[in-house]
Amino acid sequence: MFAALLVPAGRLADHYGRRLFLLAGVVAFTLASVLCAVAPVLAVLVLGRVIQAAGAAMIVPSSLGLLLAAFPRRQHTLAVGIWAGVAAVAASSGAPVGGLLVAVDWRLIFLINVPIGPNALIEAHLFRSREFATATISRARHRVTRPRRRRWRARHRARRSP
Repeated sequence: MFAALLVPAGRLADHYGRRLFLLAGVVAFTLASVLCAVAPVLAVLVLGRVIQAAGAAMIVPSSLGLLLAAFPRRQHTLAVGIWAGVAAVAASSGAPVGGLLVAVDWRLIFLINVPIGPNALIEAHLFRSREFATATISRARHRVTRPRRRRWRARHRARRSP
């Protein structure tokens, strides 16, 4: 389910907004984790896992898209490398941590996700507030420097060509 929804979720995130899809994915994943933890029967647990997969499929392409937009083009490989490295560490530590939690109670493997969701939403709100404070200055600088760069490149390309 997760893999089947990655491409459509990425396309929809590009269309409707990556930040919106990231936050909606966090909410869906967190609520589905609660549903899985309190599942009284197997069918409810399976439904919760399907919703978790949909939420995760919304998170992955949105987070990568936001990450690439936040870094200059020359640092994209570094940013993606760090993003993939963190994901690899998280994936490899999931099994041992899950095994320890299941030794106590199987529902804890779902409840461990619950505090992460609200924290992510709070951080997103705080980041948006900081971003808004500096956005006007950044946009003004961008408008001023961008045409100058184009003119500089055009002049230097003309000098290099025979």
